[in-house]
Amino acid sequence: MNLLYSGEIGVEKTWHYALFDTGEVFKDADAAFMRLYLMADGSVLNNTTDNVGDNDVVKRVPNMWVNDGANAVGGMVFMPDAGLAFSPAEFNSGTIQRVNGQGFFPTNGYARFHLSSQAALFLNTNPSGRDIGGKLETMIFHHGAVLATGVSLAAATAYALFLQNGLVYLLHTYTTSSLAFGYFLENKADFNLITYLEPMRLYCVQSVPNFAHGTVWDVAKKPAANCRVLAYQRSSGKLIGQTMSLSDGTYRCPVLTAKGDEIFMVCLDNDDAPDFEARIIDRIAV
Repeated sequence: MNLLYSGEIGVEKTWHYALFDTGEVFKDADAAFMRLYLMADGSVLNNTTDNVGDNDVVKRVPNMWVNDGANAVGGMVFMPDAGLAFSPAEFNSGTIQRVNGQGFFPTNGYARFHLSSQAALFLNTNPSGRDIGGKLETMIFHHGAVLATGVSLAAATAYALFLQNGLVYLLHTYTTSSLAFGYFLENKADFNLITYLEPMRLYCVQSVPNFAHGTVWDVAKKPAANCRVLAYQRSSGKLIGQTMSLSDGTYRCPVLTAKGDEIFMVCLDNDDAPDFEARIIDRIAV
């Protein structure tokens, strides 16, 4: 998978995210749905369909931010006139507020939903800004995965698969354009853009998922402090994490790449007592 963007959302409490392009593109919605269904890997325990007019639908889903200290259960909300959002907290705080697209997508007076007490990621599904209805189909699998299909009539269908391992897969079927993807701050409905997601292309979102850790030793086999450690995605060569070794030589480096990827790491000596050439460790499996 190719890392596209990473960062953090929130003010009072920050939550990390990393957005990946899986490289998978589908010819039609049926093929996309079947791929996500198989990824859920299990039998369906419960399947509900909610017709949605000028209101939102709130659901509980596996929380991708558990590694950031969140509870195991997070929240999701869908509103056809606005889009689909998910958060470390449920969407039940405060009053329903109108979504402000901030110029990145048009909205109408019905584009409103319940707010979350924590920051939320969001995919717009109504690029026309028209007043539309829709439905939300929610499938809960016996392993705990949740597959949500949000249909905005005459607009975009959005798929969101929430897995118990902290991964969220996103896809939309609005074939005439890419759709805005971004976030809301806690208790806010003002949209902040991250990027635009292309139609029929599968994306993966996760929090800071992995850490590489170890100890840096100098040529005398003593712990080396203030040495720079960098991690790179092997397939693309992109820098995906960096840190400095502590006084005892240990380091803990966040690695923004998907499980199963291969990385390589580079360690540079410090400027106080430079005594070794850069060290490279290759083909580390995440």
